[in-house]
Parts: sequence; C-alpha cells; structure tokens
Amino acid sequence: MILQDLGLLGLFLATFASSTILPLPSEAFVLGFIALKYDGLVVLLVASLGNTLGSLTTYYLGYVGLTKILEYFGHLEHKKILYFKHKSRKYGALLAFFSFLPFFGDIFVLALGLARYNLATSVFLIALGKTLRYTIVIFGTEKLLQIF
Repeated sequence: MILQDLGLLGLFLATFASSTILPLPSEAFVLGFIALKYDGLVVLLVASLGNTLGSLTTYYLGYVGLTKILEYFGHLEHKKILYFKHKSRKYGALLAFFSFLPFFGDIFVLALGLARYNLATSVFLIALGKTLRYTIVIFGTEKLLQIF
C-alpha cells in the first residue's frame, strides 16, 4: 500500500514521519498531493498538523533524556549538553520557529526538549514556522503553475 492509497491519512503519516529524526522530504509528499488535485488548504492543514505533531515526538525525546543515552555511550560530553541547554533556553523561540529547516530543524527541536523549553511556546512557534513553509510551497507552486 502506498501513501496515495491512504489519501490524507498517508499525507499525515508522511509529514509526521518526516519531522521526526527520519530524513524524509515532506515537501515532496505535499507537492505530490497537490499534483493529485487535493485541495491546497486541506493539504496545508493536514501537512502542518502531521509535521508539527511529529516534531513533538522529537521534543519529547530530548525532554525525557535521549541525551542521557548519548552521554552514556560516549557520543556527548556532559559539558556540551549543558552548553546546548543554555543556548536553547536563550534562543528557544528562534529554534522553534526555524524548526522547519531540513536536518537542522530536528536538532533544534531536540535541543528545545533537552532544555525543557516552554511546551506551549514551542508548539505555537513550531506550528507557525511549518505552516508558513507549507503555505509558500503549496500556494507558491500553484501560482508558478498558473504562470507557466
């Protein structure tokens, strides 16, 4: 079964998975559903929700102690963890908003969880950034297609 067969649930699952630590291109899934003639606003809402909720799983990993596991296996020094916590608290709003960036966004969200940055603020700014990105991708693409 492919994502297209699942319809909007497939889009939700794909965008959810792509905002965890899995390196999947969520924009490609979104554009695929636009190409399949799904309503742009519906795609925007489903993709934004899936991607935001997926980011919250990464936040949770940081919050509950993925860093303790990495520290135990020697991948992170305690001093570096404290440094990242401090910087994440200081720049948390920016990290949350720019969590839509490929690769870095997952690290940003993990750092927010590690720092135990305010969850409500994190959710709002993560959702805002991701929704703006998908708005540009969806409606920008639709405008470009109208021109050409």
